Amino acid sequence: MVADYPAPGAAPVGGPQVAVSRLVPELARSGLEVIVIAPASRSVATERARLVDGVEMIRVPTATRWSLLKQLQPWRRHVVSEVENLGPDLVHGQGLIPGGIAVADVNRLPRVVTARGNVRADTLAAYRGVGGISRAYVRDRLARKAVEQADVVIGVNPDWTVNIPRQPRRFVYIPNIIDECFFATERRPEQPLVLFTGGARAIKGWLLLEEAWPAVRAAVPDARLLVVGWDGEPPSKPPRGNGDSITFESWLSSEHLAVRMANASLLVVASKFEVSPIVVAEAWAVGLPVVATSVGGLSSLVEGAGVVVSRRDPAALARGIVHALRGNETIDQFVAEGRRRAEAHRADAVVRAHVDLYNQLLGGREET
Repeated sequence: MVADYPAPGAAPVGGPQVAVSRLVPELARSGLEVIVIAPASRSVATERARLVDGVEMIRVPTATRWSLLKQLQPWRRHVVSEVENLGPDLVHGQGLIPGGIAVADVNRLPRVVTARGNVRADTLAAYRGVGGISRAYVRDRLARKAVEQADVVIGVNPDWTVNIPRQPRRFVYIPNIIDECFFATERRPEQPLVLFTGGARAIKGWLLLEEAWPAVRAAVPDARLLVVGWDGEPPSKPPRGNGDSITFESWLSSEHLAVRMANASLLVVASKFEVSPIVVAEAWAVGLPVVATSVGGLSSLVEGAGVVVSRRDPAALARGIVHALRGNETIDQFVAEGRRRAEAHRADAVVRAHVDLYNQLLGGREET
């Protein structure tokens, strides 16, 4: 498994690391021997470690000046060398970059790549101006090569066009794992409480929700908003006198987030771009209504299992939130469909889908 993976003892940061750090131990528990090759940006030498779940981890150095202009060649060479020394049956890269482009250089082995995030959208969100455009161009070229060389591309959204720059030779949809605690949590909503988990990151849409919130309060005067994932001090200027209705919390564990979801009336996803946010499936598992903007993969993902807001403007978002808060038979149907879709996110279902795919690529050999 070639992936951006948390260092031993460190907590995963961001959706891709969370997803991979859930998948790898589950694959190992299913009986597969899994070795993780991960980038170590501050290292000057290869490091080896045994993770708590028994998985071996190899961290290879990646930090060289102008590495992107060199098309990440140092990282790619290190990965190919380690793979050749290990002699695995199959290689699986997580993310078109960094895992997929490294796997693309491996010969004579089945190559699987999971597309996580959107290379172009994520790059333009992280870098501004000409620097962002030039980085996006180079990274997009590398992502295309990763897709071209892969035997199979796994998507975490059922629509491959959301984050894959060209059509793969074979595409398989396998969703992300969500923790079992979300399925086991019983909802006890504190009406009317809106939950937002994007923190202050611009791409997650806090500014849009902040602007929409006064209209929500005008329609539902006792509505409250819980913002999770906020780093640092809360904003000093609450939206138009509605600050007393908003609570800010930092990042939460899965168990604590499940409790917040159990107490909430709905989850709002106001992002500028998303592929397949894990939090949506977590809300489905809890039975929490979802309101989401129709950006990136959210429309294809949420349609039929949540309120999809057709435009990213404050008035439209406020209307969607108020509609879900007031509830009706349609909202109940969305919740039921979400619960059904959440089943595909259970660990055993996701592992089974991966193992079946691996066996197909290896010629139908017996499962381990």
